[in-house]
Amino acid sequence: MKRVPALLWLAAMLIASAYVAERFYVGMTWRTDLLALLPHDQSDIARARAEDAVTRTISQRIFLLVGHKDFVVARASATALTARLTTDGLVGIDPIVPGPEAIARIGALYAPYRNGLLSSADRAALSRGAGEAIADRALTQLFGFVGIGDAGLLRADPFLLLPAFFADLPTPYARLSVVDGVAVVRDGDMHWIPIVGKLRGDPYAFAEQTRLEEALAIDGPVGLQVLRLGATFFAHAGAQTALDESSTIGLISTAGTVLLIVLAYRAIAPLLLSLLAIGIGVLTGLATSLAVFGELHVATLLFGVTLI
Repeated sequence: MKRVPALLWLAAMLIASAYVAERFYVGMTWRTDLLALLPHDQSDIARARAEDAVTRTISQRIFLLVGHKDFVVARASATALTARLTTDGLVGIDPIVPGPEAIARIGALYAPYRNGLLSSADRAALSRGAGEAIADRALTQLFGFVGIGDAGLLRADPFLLLPAFFADLPTPYARLSVVDGVAVVRDGDMHWIPIVGKLRGDPYAFAEQTRLEEALAIDGPVGLQVLRLGATFFAHAGAQTALDESSTIGLISTAGTVLLIVLAYRAIAPLLLSLLAIGIGVLTGLATSLAVFGELHVATLLFGVTLI
């Protein structure tokens, strides 16, 4: 009967070892989102879900700038990078220059609220009782050299207030120009081609971040630059730093523990028993965390190595 606890302990260690080995063989999922470690406000479930949805949408966006002094080289490199990202299924590219379908979708989105959308000039004109100027402007736009209205638009918006509202909005890309059908930003002698997209995978999954980094590591001509912006890039940089630091701290702490035991006991048996205890603690903690949460956060590595 005295061997039963030992056999149970050995069986638990074997099960934990097999489980951890299977998870590493399949592929370990590392989380890099620091916000995931913070407690969530459960007082307002609807607000928390809305904030999570907005945060998730923003986190999936990436913005790239492919630059070179030669516009032809910049355009070719941007085209090749876009093809690689879409072929690998990493990013869904959004068009920079809106086409007719995009403009139609924007109009359909705002059309139900057109009666409450006024430009600053139209609102000021109506406030001072100068509505005739708005009517004259609509007639000029309709019967001018290039008319912008059709029968459907005139029935819904006879004074063309919605187009005036759109024209009054600030331009999101003030320095953006279109050259040969490609959006470009000029900064000194550099030509920058913007690429805007949405990640198809989890922006905080370390494996997805690694795939994206490999896709962006293009070997271009001399002088080619690729600037990037997005939550996934910051998360990957922090995760990589955490992994490097945890490896360094773990190595130093383990070496210090071994040195301390050797100097204190001057025997091999206490050293082996101490290493066995450390290994069992790491194994059981890793297996329990994976079984409960299904994944690990890179911050847990830093917490874990400091406990050693």
